[in-house]
Amino acid sequence: MKLIVDRLEGNLAVCETEDKKILNIPVSEFESRPADGDVIEYDNERAIVLKEETKRRKRAAEELFRKLLKK
Repeated sequence: MKLIVDRLEGNLAVCETEDKKILNIPVSEFESRPADGDVIEYDNERAIVLKEETKRRKRAAEELFRKLLKK
């Protein structure tokens, strides 16, 4: 399942599911420490940061923001 890291709280990554539910995942289940906004793949045992998908999502958000500023 794909999730978005909303924030880190202590040793937990607070993540949002595609249907807007919150899921807390221990940071110890990640290959590397996640950051706010990371897209991850989670299978109830292991979480992997999807670096390319995270970059695409951040670029799209930046582009949308630039468009909003032009109006």
